[in-house]
Amino acid sequence: MADKPGGPIRQRSIDIIQAGVVLLKEKQGYSQLQIVEKMEVLGFIVSESAFSKIVRKKEGGNKILKIAAEGIQELIRREIGVEWEETQYGEAVPSNWAPIPIKIETTVHPSAHPGFTFYEDGRLTIAQKVDFISDAKQEVIEFGVVLNTFAGYFFSRNEKEFKHHVQELLAKGVNFKCYLLDPDCEETQLYFSDRAKHLPDELKSIGKIREAIEKLGKVQQQFINAGYRGTFEIFAYQHIPANYFMTVDGDSPDGKIMVSHYVYGVSRANCPVLEFSKKSNPALYDRYWNSLQMLAQNARQLKF
Repeated sequence: MADKPGGPIRQRSIDIIQAGVVLLKEKQGYSQLQIVEKMEVLGFIVSESAFSKIVRKKEGGNKILKIAAEGIQELIRREIGVEWEETQYGEAVPSNWAPIPIKIETTVHPSAHPGFTFYEDGRLTIAQKVDFISDAKQEVIEFGVVLNTFAGYFFSRNEKEFKHHVQELLAKGVNFKCYLLDPDCEETQLYFSDRAKHLPDELKSIGKIREAIEKLGKVQQQFINAGYRGTFEIFAYQHIPANYFMTVDGDSPDGKIMVSHYVYGVSRANCPVLEFSKKSNPALYDRYWNSLQMLAQNARQLKF
């Protein structure tokens, strides 16, 4: 007899999948997209969207749940060496066990080691950003320079790709903060003038910042009108940018961060991205988190 919605078999599969995602992130540094791709190599085919829905909303058909649960267990068995035991993955690794890494064709996430992921090709896809912020409980910070591409996510893309996910977080009470370079400060003029020596289009960036501010202001008003529990705030900072940040619950023990250092002469979209958490790399995490706090300390909140 098929298991009913909310039944014990379905719940067991969901528990296996959700706990597996946490384990693979902590031990291997994998994103949900990487997990899906590795399961596909093993012959367990689940779409990224279906997998994300299981992890975020505990939703999915019985067949998909079964495939995903079996796939993630096989991946963990091969790469970490533990089995699902009643309510959790076991701690002990068999003495004769040896890891069997599952190789995938990589694009923007070509290398990783436990607790640390390096995206050498630069800016992540929308799906990867959604994956990163999906488990936020308190706060998400987007800290960049122009934020023109980010602002465009709310206008030029299907709402289901990004905006809908931000709305879900705001509805849960998660606060969203956006930081971009102050278009009116001296540091901004100096930064773009210097960058334009090798990237002439940078001279247009101040105008793009103003456009991004206008777009984000409209988004903010939409969210205010919707009456969400969480806030969507926009700030302008006055420092010469050194790197991009995206953080989730940054000031909590479960905090995680993405950092992209701006390489001179290279477009910001093509600068490599690092991803790690407070649990996996506490000293490194604190170093970057403290830097972000200093950069944001005197930023002015924009009112519309």
